[in-house]
Parts: sequence; C-alpha cells; structure tokens
Amino acid sequence: MKDPNISKGMKVHLWMLQAPLPKVPPIIVAAIPISDRLTISQTLEFHKTVIFGLLDADIDVISYACDGTETERSLQRAFTQLAETSINVIVPLPRDGLTELQIRIPVFRGHPISMVQDSKHALKTFRNNLFSGARLLVMGNYAAFFQQIHNIAFEESSPLYHRDVEKLDRQDDNAASRLFSAATLQFISKKHPDQIGVIVYLFVFGELCDAYQNRNLNHSERINILFRSRYFIDMLQQFIDKIPCYKPHQHFISREAVNIISFLINGLISLIIIHRDHHPHIPLLPWLHSSEACEHVFGLARQIIKDFTMLDFYQMVLKLLVCVREAAFDSNLSQHNEEMKARASGYHHTYLDMHELDLMSLSRFPSEAEICQIAQRAADEADSLIALLGIYPNTLHSMDIHLPGINSFNFSDSDEDLDNGSDGHLEELNLEMDELERLIDFNEESGYQLTNDQQDRLEVLTSTSLALLLDDQIQIQALADEVDDETYEEYLSHDRRAVEEALLRRSDIPTINLDQPAIVSEDIEDLSVESLVALREKHQTHHAAHSIRTQENNKHLKLDQEHSLRQQIISCFHLELRSTQDQGVTTGEGRQTRTQNNVAPLVSAPGGQTRSTIPRTNGNSANTAATATSEANKAAAKRRRIVRKFKLHEFIEMGRVTEFKPIHIGNFGFIFLENQVYLAQVIAMYSRTGGKNGKHAAVSTTSNISALSYIAVQFFEHAHAAHFRKSPSFMSPLDTMAYAFLPSYAFLMSRLPKDQEVEIGNW
Repeated sequence: MKDPNISKGMKVHLWMLQAPLPKVPPIIVAAIPISDRLTISQTLEFHKTVIFGLLDADIDVISYACDGTETERSLQRAFTQLAETSINVIVPLPRDGLTELQIRIPVFRGHPISMVQDSKHALKTFRNNLFSGARLLVMGNYAAFFQQIHNIAFEESSPLYHRDVEKLDRQDDNAASRLFSAATLQFISKKHPDQIGVIVYLFVFGELCDAYQNRNLNHSERINILFRSRYFIDMLQQFIDKIPCYKPHQHFISREAVNIISFLINGLISLIIIHRDHHPHIPLLPWLHSSEACEHVFGLARQIIKDFTMLDFYQMVLKLLVCVREAAFDSNLSQHNEEMKARASGYHHTYLDMHELDLMSLSRFPSEAEICQIAQRAADEADSLIALLGIYPNTLHSMDIHLPGINSFNFSDSDEDLDNGSDGHLEELNLEMDELERLIDFNEESGYQLTNDQQDRLEVLTSTSLALLLDDQIQIQALADEVDDETYEEYLSHDRRAVEEALLRRSDIPTINLDQPAIVSEDIEDLSVESLVALREKHQTHHAAHSIRTQENNKHLKLDQEHSLRQQIISCFHLELRSTQDQGVTTGEGRQTRTQNNVAPLVSAPGGQTRSTIPRTNGNSANTAATATSEANKAAAKRRRIVRKFKLHEFIEMGRVTEFKPIHIGNFGFIFLENQVYLAQVIAMYSRTGGKNGKHAAVSTTSNISALSYIAVQFFEHAHAAHFRKSPSFMSPLDTMAYAFLPSYAFLMSRLPKDQEVEIGNW
C-alpha cells in the first residue's frame, strides 16, 4: 500500500454485458479502479481479459460499444489490431466524385465484433461542435453557429429552453434531443427560413443518431441514413478543401466528430451484416449497442451513495443489478414528461424504453444487392442536400479533388472548446473523503489560535464528516447480501420469456420495400425544407418528440443543483480555516497588507477597460476577470504598436470601436484576409474567458475590439465604386457566399451609419 509506484485509483472502469433484446437487463461483468496515468496498452490488457473470457465461456459477443472520448476510440483501434482475421466489405461507388466505403469487421476466435460508438454521446458532440466558440461551420452559402441557436431559445414559443444555451450542461441528453428534434427544425424553418445551414446541420446529424435510436425503422432505411450522412460529409469536406481561405480546423466539424461519424456508420453497418450472416433469427436493436447501461449503473450508485468509493461500489453491485432489473420491467411505460423536459439534468437513460417498438421491421436485413441500391439512393439524397446549401454537385464532382474520405481525416486542431464529455465507462471515485481527512488532520496540526466559536464550528464539521461515513456504511449494510434461489429462478424465468417473446413470429417476416427517395430534387428551388422536417418527424424518437418546451411547462421544473453534503462540508472547512489565517492578529502594516487584497480588480466585460462598479469578487471569479482584462489590454497595446509602426490610418488603431460607438452583431466593417481588404458583416463574436483553459464565449456587442478572440463574418469583394460582390472571385466556379472566422486584429475598422452607402450584389 505504501509503494510509490502504485498509483491511486481515481476512477472506476466498468464493463457491462447486454443481451440486445427487449426487457432483458444488462449485467455487470467487471469493475476496476484505474489511475489517470493508465496507458492504452495497460487498459487493453484488462479489456482482453474481459472479452476473451466471455468468448471462452461461449458467450457470443457481437459488439464493443463505448462513448466518444479519444481514449476509448484508441482502445477500440488497438483491440481491432489484435484480430486474427477480418470480414472486409466494400460498397461500390454509386458514381464518380464520391469516396469508396470500406468496412472492416474484426474477427476474434471466430466471432465478428463490431466497434460501436454511443450514439447519444455522438449527438452531444455534434451539439458541442455547433456551439463551439473556436470554429464557424461553413455550409456552402450559409453558416451554422451558436448565436443562431441562442437567439432561437429566447424567442416566443421556442421548443428550446434558455438553459439549453446558457450555463448549459454539456452532458444534458434532453437538451441535445430538443436541439435536433423535428420541432426545432420546424421552428427555424418558419421563423428563420434563411438559416438553411443550421437546418441542414441539425437534419443530417439528428438523422444519423436516430439511425441507432429509432425503435421501428427498418434496417434498409437506417443504412440509407448512414450512407447519406457519409456522402454528405465527404462532399462538404471537398467544398471546404477547395476554398483557400477555409481551414478544416475552423470551418468544418472537429477531428473527433469526424472520427465518431466513421465509427457510427461502420459500426451499425457491421452490426447489420453480422446479424444477417450470423444471427438472422435475432432482431437487431441498435440502441442497445451503447455505453448507456454503464452510465445508468453509475447513476444508480450515486442514488445510493452520492460519493462512493471503490469498496462501496463492490458492496453495491447486487443492489445495482436489482435496480437495473426493476427498470427493465418498466421499460414499456412512457417516460414522464417532467423528466424528458428537464433542463441541465445530465444523462437521461432511454435504452430500456421500448415505446413504439416494431420487432418485425428490426428482423429483416437487406442483401448485398439491396445495399448497393440503397447507396445509389443515398447519393442522390446527399446531392440534394448539398444543392440546398447552394453547392452544385456536378461542379463539385467535376473538380480535380482527391480526398481519402472521412475514415482518414486527421486534422491537427486542438478542439479546446468542444468539451466532448465524460467517459461513459468511467466514473470518478469518492476522493472527497480523502480531502475531508486531510482538512481534519490539517486543522488538528495547524496550531492556529481559534476562538471558541471557530473551535465549535470545526468540531461540528468534523463530527458531521464522521457521521456521513457511518451513514454510508449503514446504507451498504442494509442492502441485500444475496439473492435466494427462488428469486434467482424468477429472474431466469423472466429472461427466458423476454427472449422467447422477442423471437416470436420471426419465421413470417414480410418483404420490406425501400421507400422512394424523400428529399431528392433536381432543382434547388424544388427541394423544400418542409420535406426535411417531415422526415425528422418520421424518424425521431419518442424522447425527442416529447422533450421539447411547451407553454404548459414553462413555469416549473426545479433543477437539482445542490452539492453533496461532503462538498458542502469541505467548502465550510475551507472558509473556517481561511478565516483563522486571515484573523487580524497584527496591526498597522499587517492590516494594510490584508486589506489591499480586497481592492476591486480591473475587469473586462467585452469592451470594458475601466474599474468595475459591480460588487467585489474574490477567488476564481476575480482571477478570471483580471486575466481577461490583462489579455485584452495586451492585445490593444500590440494593435496600437503595429498601427503606429507602419503608419496606418488612425481609425485602425481602435477599429473605430469605442464605448460611444460599440460594435454589434449585424454591423459592417472592413477586414484583412489573404492579403486583401474586404467589406464584411459581423454575424458572431467571441471573447475568451480568462485562465489557462478559458473558453471562447459568445457575445453580442463590445466597445473594445481587442477584447474579442474571434469574429465571424460574411465578407464581400469590391467590384467597382461603392459596389461589392456577394461571391468573391476566388469562390469560382462554385460561386457561393464567403465567410471568415478571424482573430480580432484582422478586423480593421467598423463602418458607421454616416459612411457612404454601399451596394452588395452579383456584380
């Protein structure tokens, strides 16, 4: 225990086994404590023990599903390399200009296993890409960005909540489901029909995730969604690659998102092929191939003991299995609207929800010939979506562009602002107890002079900490130690009935004809957004349809934001110990030293460069404000030096942006890009919060141009006199609108209302 080479387990890594059939609860297979320093190769050894142990026990494992973290994807890739052989499937190109789809299914000890990513985690990754302040997603003639969604959330009758865009929980399943729902798509199409970029973005990625989550869609239609998404992403990447001023790490989805898309597409197609060729008698329920069972178990453990240790978890395993089984019994019950509509509520588990389940549709698997037909249809639909964005497919396909496809994309961006989420297989262990013990020891050994009141309060905190520890042990001891034979037999009987019901009538499955293309159009003007909305209504889940905000539920829904008791005690400990150190035992110079630290810091709201008149802040808030202000001041000073050094016009020094003439979204100005000056309209602005890991926060106005980290603009090329072109000459032959995502120093100066009027058109 005292060996310094042994790292403390900071997290618990969980493996669960799910029989992918209705009403069959998952099983906890293994749980181990791991440190943050555990390497992929070390984790792989644990993983091999679990998977190969199951295979050796004649358990036919057909998928390994994990969440969207880079660590888990790396583990999947490393495990795939260990395969003795593989099944290789090549989907022929429907036409020139698209990339060939190659699917490799690794085979271990005679068992093909699909590598799958959790689709609900993927949906949040796509939401976080759209909300990122480190990129502007260019979609042909349009752009998709956070400010659009932020404005929508505050409009009357919006299907989104304010909390879905402000102080949002990046792991909020309900918020992600609302964003990609048909209701949101319809709301935008009615209120903002010009925002085609964000409409197509929400449609494509909402459909991709519901290819897994939908309970009744036939597998031919699921494959069509997968192919359509693949071809659309490939063509959009071709477009970005063609335009010199568009960079993938700023104007396209993140490397992580592209990688996850590849796993989603290949994973589900692999599952369909495995079922068709190896288990044709068993229906495929794609949503059960996920990491959601792991998250569910961790959530149940938190309900029993909010801050559990590894020992606590081991002692809770039996109780957790009973709780999961109870949830599986109730899987046909409709979810409560209050739970679906909750805000900032983190995970919302739906994997056991069998609402609208159609086992007949899930039991037929398309042949190789049918898959080739589906690929042709999907390519036509992808062309229609690209055309809707103002990108002509024939022109795009005829360009001399050779890309490797999304399987090989390897962007060098940091994606620092995406915060793609936590590990579904991992959960933080209770380290708060360690912190409490450290604080108690520190208090006893510090030797501070305490008043009677302070001593009493610290003793109360110490006693409360010990009481919490005792309470945890009482709760664990109260759990059942074992399941008796009669109960165990009931469990087995239930599982047998569930399997029999799922396989009933499997022998009489009608032929399922593939629907006619729903969104194909030869003319851009003929393809309506309404057809996209109708398709989302058809494909979205019960959860998505019922999670949206309505007028009836705008008034309530209290948020559970309270910290655990241990967290509150730790905070109180810190306050008390700080007060003993700050106690005024000196006079004169000492008192002056202590009081100087409470002077209001120099803060910087976007554009603010004066002493704040708001109440004083302490700790992290004050440090963040001071850092943001300091960075803005440095940027402004650097801008002034450059302007004066090269004797540029004085307007450029401050960009004609002051407290009296702030810049707002929608304002025009001039930018410097690719050694040219362009007229530009501001569509979004971001200001980086202070600190090492500061995020790029969206703002709508600023009185200091240097306080901005990025400015998103649509820009126009000068034609003649006061006329500017909508499509700059370098956009030829695509002739689409032009967008830029620039640092603040590239914004030269704003245009004021009194300036000469200009005309923007197709000159």
